[in-house]
Amino acid sequence: MMLRIPQLALKRLVIQSRGVTVYDEQFRLGVSIIRGTNSSGKSTIADFIFYVLGGEVAKFKPEAERCEEVLAEIQVNGKLLTLRRIIKPGGKQSILIFYGDFQAAMASPVTGWQVYSMVRSANKESFSQMFISLLGLPEVKTETDNSITMHQLLRLIYIDQLSPVDALLRFESFDPTPVRQGVGDLLFGLYDDNLYNELYELREKTKNLEVVSEKLEGLYRAVRETGIEIDEAILETRITEIANQLSEIERRLAEQASDALTQVTSPDVKVKIESLADELRKQKIAISEAATVIGSLELEIADSEAFIAELKSRIASIDDSLTTRQSFGELPLTHCPHCLSVLHARTDTRLCALCGNELPESPTDSRALRMKQELSQQLKESQKLLVDKSQALTRLQTKIPDLRASLNATQRRYEQAVQQVRPPRDQRIDNLLVQKGELTAEVENITKQKKLAALLKSYELQKAALQASVLSLGISIEGRKRAQLEKRFLADQTVERNVLFLLKNDLPREEMFQSGTKVTVDFGKNTFWLDGRNQFSASSVVYLKNSVHFAIFFASLELDFFRYPRFIICDNMEDKGMEQERSRHFQKLIVKLSEESQIQHQIIFTTSMIDPSLNNDKYCIGPEYNEHRKSLDFGKLKPS
Repeated sequence: MMLRIPQLALKRLVIQSRGVTVYDEQFRLGVSIIRGTNSSGKSTIADFIFYVLGGEVAKFKPEAERCEEVLAEIQVNGKLLTLRRIIKPGGKQSILIFYGDFQAAMASPVTGWQVYSMVRSANKESFSQMFISLLGLPEVKTETDNSITMHQLLRLIYIDQLSPVDALLRFESFDPTPVRQGVGDLLFGLYDDNLYNELYELREKTKNLEVVSEKLEGLYRAVRETGIEIDEAILETRITEIANQLSEIERRLAEQASDALTQVTSPDVKVKIESLADELRKQKIAISEAATVIGSLELEIADSEAFIAELKSRIASIDDSLTTRQSFGELPLTHCPHCLSVLHARTDTRLCALCGNELPESPTDSRALRMKQELSQQLKESQKLLVDKSQALTRLQTKIPDLRASLNATQRRYEQAVQQVRPPRDQRIDNLLVQKGELTAEVENITKQKKLAALLKSYELQKAALQASVLSLGISIEGRKRAQLEKRFLADQTVERNVLFLLKNDLPREEMFQSGTKVTVDFGKNTFWLDGRNQFSASSVVYLKNSVHFAIFFASLELDFFRYPRFIICDNMEDKGMEQERSRHFQKLIVKLSEESQIQHQIIFTTSMIDPSLNNDKYCIGPEYNEHRKSLDFGKLKPS
């Protein structure tokens, strides 16, 4: 069968109480049925599947509270992982993950397990962040800055008995509308992280463009009103002329002036000059040290950027490797490569078509998946360090002009102090110093004009770049919105077609099911309608609700852009007085649709009204439970 990402399946579920295994069953792809009489523990098993995958349970049933730990071997996009979670209601209990199958996990009780909290933190990924990433889904934040978690996704995937019959998602007391809408958009494949990123970027760049435009207009207004020269060529020519004049003055001063300090008679003046000279040295050292740190940071940033590029390349290589292994793994062998004889098809898919040996459970892929996860964590940490270094560099670069300005001011104070000790009679030196001061002041003024000209040019370049970026983003966003609308139309159309198929193939119990034409699924309002109505008999609403959920599930097998993980749990097959024949008919419909699909998937449902044609090892998991043989076998426990 073809693997379509994202894909999730349960391979094995183990539940322990006081160190003893009270439930241990292996599940299969396709249909897995848990059957038994009412109150035999079927819902408890469904709740544990929901819980070990990241769902939060406010209160377990008394039998479940006797258990201590639940473990699950799962398949994520074709790769095997093992999850482990302490059974504790209410709180956000952490989940442990082992990158490998159940047997390997049990052989390594400590080494290889990684602990993931259910709560996000700045230092480490939460379980939801990690698991959603493993599934290949984007990290989603709603308009109200709520994150979409695995618990929220499972609210659509798990159809439970306790939620209201007309509720689309599993009941939750605090249930913001943007979160429900975010779940729908993500699992329907409508959420485009590039679109949301571009919308955010467009808002930011539009605001920046307004700010830059205002600053640019203010500077141009100041230039017009003051008549400041901003032609950089003219300003550079004048600086060259002044530099030549200052050079000549320095030469003449050197000829005529003697050492000013030798003529100092006042100790106070001498101390002042020496203090200023010491301050000058310190400021020059500070500028030199800042420049050194800047150079070092620039090298570190370049090195970090190269390291990040290498990490991204390695992650991409692992993805390519996994994809290639998966692709080659699905190539059918029809002839022996040695003698070219036709190979007879094997009914047991766990055996090699060529040699007949049992196929491995992809341990290499699991190690590669773990390596990818570790590299992804390194990438996030490196990107955070890069941001810190870039911010430190910016702070230093911003500080340099202030240091230079302070140095220039100290330099002028030093020169003035030295001038004060020159002999009054040496008028020629005084005149030269006056000229030098005037020229120096003019240089400073021209330097400011050059800065203004450079600032204007910088703002002009920024404005042009922002305008081009805003235009480009606008075009890209419109294209993505059109694609999103097309996907939404196709998704809604496919779900509606699947719902109507299930309704029209129901037993003749609800007349409107046979004549209905319009199905509406509304995540924002957390409900659904058939021709604007969702009030029928209680059992018919249950049938409609299950039809909507399975219609979404089967749409994910048809449409490759769906991000629904081709996995569904239904513990609501015959709730609210569903008659036996109607439930059995629906079961057979679901199994028929499942067997017609060529896409890897898993359907787990519980029933107390198993259809006789499905009551066999091909579809059912474990024994048929009853009041004497319940799903959790506490008879294995020693008396406490």
